[in-house]
Amino acid sequence: MIIEDIMSKILIIEDDQGMIKLLTTILKSNGFTVVVAYDGLRGMSVAHDEKPDLILLDLSMPLSDGLTTLRNLKMSTHTDVTPIIVISGTRDIHLIDQVKNMGIEEFITKPFDRDDLVAKIKKILPE
Repeated sequence: MIIEDIMSKILIIEDDQGMIKLLTTILKSNGFTVVVAYDGLRGMSVAHDEKPDLILLDLSMPLSDGLTTLRNLKMSTHTDVTPIIVISGTRDIHLIDQVKNMGIEEFITKPFDRDDLVAKIKKILPE
């Protein structure tokens, strides 16, 4: 009988194709399973269906911005305890403080260091 390692599943909610490709490459090369949603509305649906172990969330997206998506994720009984890392290019300190006060695990500013991102994810997710 073969016992497979259970890989942590990470949902990327991001609209930028280049950033999705970069994040997917980084995550898969570190042994994570990746699912993607290209906007906040789809992200909510995918989060409910896929039950990810962690969510990487951009703040600037069409249809439902990251702040609204974050608020909805934290209010849903399906995702209220799912760890969330916000990855954003914003430098707005008030927005960053607001997001941090909503219960995220980390706020990472774009551009980011790959090793730092992976280290923060591994710190949050159990082995």
